[in-house]
Amino acid sequence: MEREPCDRNERQGDRGDRREDAHRLAQGLLAQDSKDDALKRYKNQNFVTKYLASKTGWYRSYLVNLFAVTANLGLQLTNAALNEDVYHDLRDYSAKGDAAAPEQVKERMKVWRQNLTAEAAAAYPPPPFEELEQTAVNSFHVENSTGAYWALDGLHLPLGKKIPVYRGQIAQGPLRTFNMASGVAVVEYNQRDQQLEIYFYSNNYLQVFDPMIPDLPPPILYTSALPGEDASSIVPDTRSNSIMQAPSVPLKALYDRYTAIFPDYDYLFRDPAGLCTDEQRRQWALAFQRLDYAKFIHGHGEKPSQIEVLDLVRQMTNAIDCSTSYLQAQVRHSNFYDLMEALGWAHFIMETPSNETTLATAYKHWNEFTYLYPGADPANSEIKPSPRSEAARALLF
Repeated sequence: MEREPCDRNERQGDRGDRREDAHRLAQGLLAQDSKDDALKRYKNQNFVTKYLASKTGWYRSYLVNLFAVTANLGLQLTNAALNEDVYHDLRDYSAKGDAAAPEQVKERMKVWRQNLTAEAAAAYPPPPFEELEQTAVNSFHVENSTGAYWALDGLHLPLGKKIPVYRGQIAQGPLRTFNMASGVAVVEYNQRDQQLEIYFYSNNYLQVFDPMIPDLPPPILYTSALPGEDASSIVPDTRSNSIMQAPSVPLKALYDRYTAIFPDYDYLFRDPAGLCTDEQRRQWALAFQRLDYAKFIHGHGEKPSQIEVLDLVRQMTNAIDCSTSYLQAQVRHSNFYDLMEALGWAHFIMETPSNETTLATAYKHWNEFTYLYPGADPANSEIKPSPRSEAARALLF
């Protein structure tokens, strides 16, 4: 993995004299490589190939999940982007000056507010969902070191304070990517629009492109100084891969095994009603309740047994039937359940409370968006019920 420093006055990956791979970082969301490759492969599959793919799909997904969990790829990628020095640096920086946001950030927030509000108003009405192409899921982590905290009624965020935050994201298309960003968030309340505004400044950004597409840039970590800090404040990079110190023959054999099986480009786009019944949802809800995710998430403490690993992988694979709307790309047949999807899926499952895993993962309205544009009245917008609503719980328990 390469590491690129960024001057604090430059946008990450946007220097005119940077190599082509950094240009792809800035323009990556416009690239179509993964979608084009998938649609070409899907078109070239004949009836027999598609039939075999449909019949071996569960087994292939199981092997993909087993590889992702056994190799602990999620933790490897996290370690590539973050280490304890980065965490400590963020916490120390956020606590400075009673955690108040620096003037540099306040000025940038004003610029963003003015420009984005105008652009959003000019773009109204928003395009229909069918015209969207970019599909991504992410996990946004908020630290409580400067006043943020969770309660039964939701997340409480201090206004005008620096909050250490971390975000991991996987895009299913049109270019499949994994990226992780860390930095600080500042939250303000817009009295005029009666909305919370969250400004996120990332000074550490890892980008990993689709490993199945040849000739894409290698993984790169970009880093810069935090707002108001000098470039000399950047934490020296001393991290190393503590998970896999040498090539693994069993993992290579597992990888070769699942990549030899035809991918099913139809599976994630089949009618959800035909894949998942309410009875299945209830079964998966009870199965997830007895799993101890802490053994899999943390790199310390009690390790899961081999039986527990296999049980988790089996439940992960079974539950995909009820979660295709969460995992599918927007363009039909442009992705299938593979390593990128498995990383996001495993992360999603393990970071939800075990008694609510199925409520979140099997939510039926993931792709039913509500646009709240400037000046819109939320009371006149069709807001879908929360995954934690009583109606959703009644279907499972």
